[in-house]
Amino acid sequence: MFPGTFAYALSQNSCAAIFASLATAVAMTVGISRFFSRVTKEKLPYDACVALVCVGSFTVSTIEVEVIARFVSPVLVLLYPAAIVLVILNVLRCRIINRGAFVGATFAALAVSISEAVQPIGAWDGILPLAVHGLAWAVPAAICGAIGTLVYALYRRLRAWQS
Repeated sequence: MFPGTFAYALSQNSCAAIFASLATAVAMTVGISRFFSRVTKEKLPYDACVALVCVGSFTVSTIEVEVIARFVSPVLVLLYPAAIVLVILNVLRCRIINRGAFVGATFAALAVSISEAVQPIGAWDGILPLAVHGLAWAVPAAICGAIGTLVYALYRRLRAWQS
């Protein structure tokens, strides 16, 4: 292969992707192993954690993507709405006056996502706005965020008045 050819460029990009993936895998193995070693207060040694992570990673890598997606899908349906709400609220943190918005909006997003994880897909269609787009949690989160802000403000005023 000569420099300047398509095959040369492809091989260079492939090497970069391979080394980037390898670096990520090593970093994840180290991080996960350190975490579990510290959580168990060294009862599970770091070396054993590394071995378990490598065996677990190898096991998961042999499973087909469809099987993994079928297993992980309910977890993602459950957690993504709350995560999205928290990201949006943290971006808008300078505009939010108290933590009641965080509590109310996250609670509503979790409540709707739990019901979506338990019920069949499309159960909220026609009932909640944006449900047909997979955003059944959006309007309840916004409403409960506003209610949470008001309730928290009233609670703080009542508590200050009693003091």
